[in-house]
Parts: sequence; structure tokens; C-alpha cells
Amino acid sequence: MVKKQSVSSQPEQPIRVSAEAIWSKPLTKLQKAVLEGVAQRQALGGDGEID
Repeated sequence: MVKKQSVSSQPEQPIRVSAEAIWSKPLTKLQKAVLEGVAQRQALGGDGEID
């Protein structure tokens, strides 16, 4: 069965964002936490086993 779109909904337009706009934003708390975890693993040498 095909789902019907409501009359008020419009198809989404693709959003175009430059790389500069993405990189200029500050990191979120989650992104910082992930990066800190990666840095700790690298400092301990945990990622050295990957081919």
C-alpha cells in the first residue's frame, strides 16, 4: 500500500552548506567527548592493531 502525503506537506529541498560553514561551527559536547575518547585510545596505542 502506498502512503499518501498530506496536502500541507511539501517535498523537502536539499540543503546546501559549504565546508567552511560546517568547520567554523564550535564542537558540541558529544563531539568533544568522542574526540577525547579517540585521543585517549590513540595515546594508549589501542588503535595500532588495525590493518
